[in-house]
Amino acid sequence: MNVEEYVRGKVMPIFNKSLKETTKNRVLVGSVGFKNNYCFYQPHNCRVYFDYKRSVKPYPLSMVKVTNGTELKFSEDFLGCKVTIKKKTIEIINKIDVDKRYIVNLKTSKADVINILANKIKESRLVLDALIKRFGGSSKFLIMNFTVLDNKIEHEAFIDSINPREKFRNEIVKKEYNMRNVEDSDPVFTVNYLTNQSALMDDFDIVKWCNMNLSCKSDVLKLEVVIKTMSFDYREFVSNFLFYRFGGVLK
Repeated sequence: MNVEEYVRGKVMPIFNKSLKETTKNRVLVGSVGFKNNYCFYQPHNCRVYFDYKRSVKPYPLSMVKVTNGTELKFSEDFLGCKVTIKKKTIEIINKIDVDKRYIVNLKTSKADVINILANKIKESRLVLDALIKRFGGSSKFLIMNFTVLDNKIEHEAFIDSINPREKFRNEIVKKEYNMRNVEDSDPVFTVNYLTNQSALMDDFDIVKWCNMNLSCKSDVLKLEVVIKTMSFDYREFVSNFLFYRFGGVLK
């Protein structure tokens, strides 16, 4: 099995399992009438953990410091990555092209994100290989774990419609700056959201949307920006829905 097959084999099962289990419990749910079929995706804090056996010769004290009793942390980035040597593994935080934004098609978001993250992991593997050649140690290059803690989405129609000054944060998604983007805590949530958005664009059902998203009066305020972007016919239906469901109309 080559490196490409191994990396993709480690990444894909996580998405396949998680996408089936992930619910739509998030701040951002649904959009209407938009035509954008792509967005920009920016993975930050991509951490890959490989198996690693330490070198028998000491690491240069000018480059590493001891943390948490036994861990060796490189004081400066090594080939664009933060490196921490743990007891039986090595953590590589990939910062290569950290500001790069990747174009993701909503219809193929799962495959696109998997390819992007697989390339990030392969970059980290090359960094580990270079580190071993320079400082010693050994590895079978087994991926013990990997996480992407910040998954930024921007230039997506619904997210673009949110007031830049609005801020929110929960265990899934956050918007902490006056910018037109949000950050998911897991790439699975990102793919789940983009997949839902693509489905809404292809086959939008206003009745289904109202039943899914307007379960109480407070939902109207949360989705006010979205509702105002709807066509006149959709807005009229929402007004009737609100009147008969809650005794109020959309102004």
